[in-house]
Amino acid sequence: MDSEKVFRTVMIFLFVIFLTIYFSNSIGYYEYGMHKKIELTNEEIKRFEDDVKNNKEIDVEDYQKNTIKDYSNEISKISLSISNFASKYIKKGINGVFKAIDKMMT
Repeated sequence: MDSEKVFRTVMIFLFVIFLTIYFSNSIGYYEYGMHKKIELTNEEIKRFEDDVKNNKEIDVEDYQKNTIKDYSNEISKISLSISNFASKYIKKGINGVFKAIDKMMT
């Protein structure tokens, strides 16, 4: 009985981790972080406009602040790939169940 409880607890824990990673990926958390990286601050925009007025050579890299840190590591990358792999088959399974229900109804 104890091994069943441990197995069930581990599976629930893994499922919660899967859901967390899946939803953070699906709501665009990573894309939002990448979008924030390319935004220019007001100070940088003013400096850019001054450089354009003075006909200076312009390089976009000079005007971007890289203050956002990337905290991804191998574990998060592996977790995300496992999550994407599992979600693909869960989606197929759910679609299959609904198709079977649809066949029964018609």
